Order: sequence, then C-alpha cells, then structure tokens
Amino acid sequence: MLAYEEDGYTVKAKKITGDQNVPANKVTFRADLRYSLILNEQQQMDMDMLVAMRRSSSSVLPENLPAQPFLLPQNCMERGVYVPNQCKARFSGFGQIAGYGFTNSSYTPGHWIVFSEDLFGFLWLSLQSFSMYHRVKDPIY
Repeated sequence: MLAYEEDGYTVKAKKITGDQNVPANKVTFRADLRYSLILNEQQQMDMDMLVAMRRSSSSVLPENLPAQPFLLPQNCMERGVYVPNQCKARFSGFGQIAGYGFTNSSYTPGHWIVFSEDLFGFLWLSLQSFSMYHRVKDPIY
C-alpha cells in the first residue's frame, strides 16, 4: 500500500501480504520526493556506479520532472517481469530488509522508480535487485 506522509515529501509503501522476512503491514520502502534523480543510460549501466552517486536535493517539483530512460544495471537481478525502458520519475529512497522472522531489520539505500500512476519499482542497491509493483484495482478484504 502506497501512502504519502503528512510532510508531503515522503512516500511509504507497506507490504500487503508480507513474506518470511518482512511481514504484512510493515514498510517495505520509503522515498523522499525532495531527492529526485535524473540519469542517462550510461549512468544506469552498472550497480556500483549507482551506489556511488551522492544523494542531493532537487529544485524540480516531482510533477515537473522530465521523462527519462530507464535501464536495469547489468549486475542486477529482476524477477522475470516486463520492465519499461522509460520512467516518469526516480527518487532516492531506502528499502527495509530483515532476517527470517523480521529479525535485525534495517533500511538499505535504493531508488523508487515511477513508470506510471499504476506501475512503479524499487531498485535495492545493496541487494542488486529490482522489484516491480502495480496498483491493485480490486478491493482487498
């Protein structure tokens, strides 16, 4: 479940179903809309290059960000899903990781990638992994 915090700058995604590490209703990632990233294809080719980038604030409002190319780094795992080659926005963020049974939870750096109002992803930099998410249209009971 994606929600905007009261500050208007923070986006948090909570797990709906959970897994053996991070259970349902816990934050899976968060992103700060003040830290947008505009990258060319060359900057996205290698995970080490993305990790080395410095986080800096942007004066561009999220709704005014230009569309940009999106490329998964060569050394990144993805879960066999279609990944668009262009995104609407990209923001610096942090994803929650934990050991089995939600032990030793911590946040690790990542990028929240917005493809559309219904489709977004999170690039887990230290895990070298990409997860895709989509809006659920039917009510969840």
